[in-house]
Amino acid sequence: MVAPTPGQAFGYVPPGGTISTGTTATLTNTTVASFTLPNTGPGSLIELRSETSGVATFCAGQQRSGKILFLSPFEGYRNPRLPAKLKITWDKTVAGAGLNSKIYVQKAPGGPVTVVPVCADTSRHIAIPSPCIHEKTLFGSGDVQFEILLLSGDPRFARR
Repeated sequence: MVAPTPGQAFGYVPPGGTISTGTTATLTNTTVASFTLPNTGPGSLIELRSETSGVATFCAGQQRSGKILFLSPFEGYRNPRLPAKLKITWDKTVAGAGLNSKIYVQKAPGGPVTVVPVCADTSRHIAIPSPCIHEKTLFGSGDVQFEILLLSGDPRFARR
């Protein structure tokens, strides 16, 4: 058994289960994420990791805050009323524009990079469109967290 590296998580996530790259964003692990499947569907083998390689290309050479977050493909979750949830927390040292930051997604390797919109209805957890930002939180520490709702797919996320 190999101990997990900060910023990386890999394993089987059962329906209703969560996988996380850490508990708290820090100076040494500035981008922390957790991924939760709804309590329906088949469960899935998930890889979740923050990475620095390819950031300049992903952000079209523009300045970015934090790292790219990679989420492996998962299937069996297509109901927008029962979406998967991805929470990404950035340490205050890379908080950038805070709650005004834009989140970008690339759904396929080499595919277009687009802005993640705010969910059409943020009073409930409904992934329309998918992915979409359901909630933004600024913590007293200065760290920021975005909760993104998404359906089956293969997204990579970055923020600036």
